[in-house]
Amino acid sequence: MIILTAFNKGGVGKTTMAVHVAGLLAETGRVLLVDCVDQYDAFAFYCRQEPKNVLDSQRAKENERLTVIWNPDQTQITRLVEPSEYEHIVLDINSPNEDTVKVIVENEPDIILLPINDQALALDKLADTLAIVAAMQKTNYNSKVRIVPLGATKARIEECLAQIAVKPTNLQMTKRIKKHIKEFPDALQTGQFVWHYEGCEYIRDILQETIQG
Repeated sequence: MIILTAFNKGGVGKTTMAVHVAGLLAETGRVLLVDCVDQYDAFAFYCRQEPKNVLDSQRAKENERLTVIWNPDQTQITRLVEPSEYEHIVLDINSPNEDTVKVIVENEPDIILLPINDQALALDKLADTLAIVAAMQKTNYNSKVRIVPLGATKARIEECLAQIAVKPTNLQMTKRIKKHIKEFPDALQTGQFVWHYEGCEYIRDILQETIQG
């Protein structure tokens, strides 16, 4: 399964979503996490260090089933790794286009996750993000598209959706994850899964449903 986490704006929880989804998948199978973001937060989360160079590939410190590649230029990685050796591939990308994922792993995503927090700018960018994903689907992508509320209320997102004309097919919204101002940033910085924090245990079940449902 190939999962893409994306949003046409930084700071909405995209990388947080990518590392946690990859961690869940790595409990039962081999996972390749491709960090296509300049700040390399996903790489640092698992490897606990900065990448040595572009296309640096390392095993996660605490899970041998998970490999992370830093790929800020969004280049083809099939010369470095064999995607078929992994049960799952997770890509953390800022703003994809219809060719991005195919170029990187020579295949289309099965699921596109669009995390969104309660920032006004994030809600404003939802239309742009959905238009990008809709354009991807015009090239015969059959991806399931799931909006994941990370602090934003479902009612506010639905209000925005009602005003958006161009939307991808197979669009769903998952259960809401509450706003955790301290826990999410701390988890990303320390390399700890957020569901290990008191009051955040429920997040694991929501993400499990998100990738399985």
